[in-house]
Amino acid sequence: GGREPASSGLPPAATMNVLAGAFLVAGLGTVVVQTIVLDYDRYYLMALPAVLICLSLLINRAHGKLLWTVSAVLCAGLAFYSTIACQDYMSWNQARWHAIAELERVGVPPLQIDGGPEYNYLANPSLVRACQLSAAGYVITNRGTKPYCDWRWWPISGERFLIAFNEVPGYNVVARTSFFGALTWSRRQILTLKREDRK
Repeated sequence: GGREPASSGLPPAATMNVLAGAFLVAGLGTVVVQTIVLDYDRYYLMALPAVLICLSLLINRAHGKLLWTVSAVLCAGLAFYSTIACQDYMSWNQARWHAIAELERVGVPPLQIDGGPEYNYLANPSLVRACQLSAAGYVITNRGTKPYCDWRWWPISGERFLIAFNEVPGYNVVARTSFFGALTWSRRQILTLKREDRK
């Protein structure tokens, strides 16, 4: 008698579909929980692998032009979004560093500026030690005074001046740096804020 064909080791199609569906539910559930705790767009990527697996199983049943059409549309969409997102990120960062440079140009000491984690670490490298071990893990210290320390996750040397997207209570806007962001396809502003004098 003839030999039975060797098994490929892959699970049956039905089992693969169930596993992919479970993976998708787990991925989307994780994103929902993460969004409730801290809504930050980069965490949406946690569901991407599951979505791509389910999508590949769906289009695998189609042959020929449909498969290539879906692939081309997805690649084009990813390339378009990546391009405009990169432009947006580079544009507002250029505005941020320009605003910081203007403060330094008029004589503001770097240790009085909260320009974000990159600038703060550059101006004061000792901030890398601004953390302590707790039961929950490492916690960043030197995050400033309340209520600002509640939304700031990075350490600071000082907070007399802030570089921000929005106005902050207790601070006055002293300069605005305009930039074009491709994600919203509009001109936006980086604000330079100075702490109000305390009486």
